[in-house]
Amino acid sequence: MMNRMKNELIKAITRETGLVYDVHSETFNGIRHGYSFLVNGTGEADEVELRCTVLRNGQPLSEAEVAPLSGKFPFLKDLEGRGNSLVMHIRELDSDVSAHQVRTILDELPAYLSSLGFRNVCEECGREEVTVFNYATGTPKLLCRNCVAQHPEMPKGIDIAKKEQEERKQLERPLAGILSGLLGIVIGVLVFQLFYRLDGDTFFASIAAAAELPFMYKLLGRSLTKKGVIICVVMILLCILIGETSTWASELHKLYPQASYIDCFTFVPSLVGAGMVSGASFYGAYAYDFFGAVIGGIIGIVMAYTKF
Repeated sequence: MMNRMKNELIKAITRETGLVYDVHSETFNGIRHGYSFLVNGTGEADEVELRCTVLRNGQPLSEAEVAPLSGKFPFLKDLEGRGNSLVMHIRELDSDVSAHQVRTILDELPAYLSSLGFRNVCEECGREEVTVFNYATGTPKLLCRNCVAQHPEMPKGIDIAKKEQEERKQLERPLAGILSGLLGIVIGVLVFQLFYRLDGDTFFASIAAAAELPFMYKLLGRSLTKKGVIICVVMILLCILIGETSTWASELHKLYPQASYIDCFTFVPSLVGAGMVSGASFYGAYAYDFFGAVIGGIIGIVMAYTKF
């Protein structure tokens, strides 16, 4: 499913059908009129797959029995019998439309299957049983309780944390995150000026400025991966440097009010280099604020990274 439509489709299908959404397998599952169903994305951007497992006396639907379903559900992209599963693909043109189409199939297909004598069966052993959703094999399946008992635990190969990391990568937009991060730098510098004008101590300003930047990055960047963390660290360092320099520029502007603030800001590095401003004082103050930025940065990054 497309990421931009994913949440809307999840809400729409849940609302329309009452199926349960499983976040780890990214599938819907539930029982309608005695038949178990699975609904999930196919990897294609515009497709939804719907699947049920049925047999009649151990035999799957024949081509002649599958064919009428194309006329019954004209919105299907295709459908086929696959082992003991009936697999249907719905073109995902719109989340509400797709959800309504899923509901139509869930409401009408069971009657057709029942009229032909097909019964709900286990996807793994093929026995005529009430089946439940199971993801223990790493693949979403509809299994009877006996087969579920064969897979009591999630396999070691399934790494949910890694899966969530991949989702972050797909969602993250670094360039957009940098754009909103630049706004965060502006806000951080303003915070520096506010604390400086209140009591002259910018330590807590550096904590606040560093803590807000990861959230500003996520404002347009959507998510925060390790790449985003590195970008945030660079922006935090830049924010602290500009913020600290702005306070020295304010002091310089008091001494030389005839000069513009911009001139004072650009002169600070030159004055430090020329020894007219104590390098020990300037870099000492920067180190002091940098320590505050470490505290704020850790708080901001951890909170922004974990709130996925």
